[in-house]
Amino acid sequence: GSLRYNVDGTLIGIPKNKFLHFRHNAQLDNPEGNSPLKQIFIPWSYLTTIEEYEAVGISRDMNGMPMIKLPPDYMSENASDDKKAVFEYMKTVIRNINANEQAGLVFPTFVDPDTKADAFDFELVGTQGNKSYDTDKIIRRYEQKILMTFLADVLLLGHSNVGSNALASEKSSLLSVKVEAILNQIVDVINGDLIPHTFRMNGWDDTITPKIAFDSFEETSLDEVGKLVQRAVSVGAMEVDKQLSNKLRSLIEVSEADESKLITIINPNNQSKAGEGMEEGDPSGTGKAQGNNSATNSDNAS
Repeated sequence: GSLRYNVDGTLIGIPKNKFLHFRHNAQLDNPEGNSPLKQIFIPWSYLTTIEEYEAVGISRDMNGMPMIKLPPDYMSENASDDKKAVFEYMKTVIRNINANEQAGLVFPTFVDPDTKADAFDFELVGTQGNKSYDTDKIIRRYEQKILMTFLADVLLLGHSNVGSNALASEKSSLLSVKVEAILNQIVDVINGDLIPHTFRMNGWDDTITPKIAFDSFEETSLDEVGKLVQRAVSVGAMEVDKQLSNKLRSLIEVSEADESKLITIINPNNQSKAGEGMEEGDPSGTGKAQGNNSATNSDNAS
């Protein structure tokens, strides 16, 4: 906002404990920070411009650029008022030619006595062949650039025929890191300024203050946890104890195991033999190893 001055012309200062100062990516302790929207402006400006051009083309519902031909004397600076009025009218007509608005024109019939040609003419000037660009593809490209600023281009997966579950998982993790970084910046200001200042202004003991925190917003994949436990336990790399059991129970929102009871051990005769195949090599299982064929790995399925 604009600066505020005292009566004597000096600037009105606001104490630091009277406001909260949120910054993004404040390099070298820059008080202004560095807004991520700077990177968005250029693709956004091109995106909106192309969409406007696209909308104009749709509204005209034509194949070509409209053109009106007039005798030169109508366009001259020394033309009479009547001819200048006709010239201005024609410019208004050509700007407003849209489907269902001015789909038709009323034109004078006047033949030049010298050239024997129509003095007034209207036509559509079209290009030869098809256009060499696809506006829909260009718009999607700029949308992707905007989303990439916040590492949120994972939102575009599923809108095309490309992408996989593994790729979506990795991109979601990157988005989570970005969101977590922004939340940490917000929380640092609240915990470092708002809460201590509030305590001091109320005369409370500010040596011990509460902290604002946020929970993890990336849910643990039960399918991935299940695969890890199955593989680790089957080859003896992990043992099932009360701690692991309670952790797994918490993920599926089941009450903790009874501490007075022993963990039920799976009958060795019925235990999974997924680890035996490791003796032969990948892929795991009890059949004959055929090598690690990525194409047959269901985890790589799109």
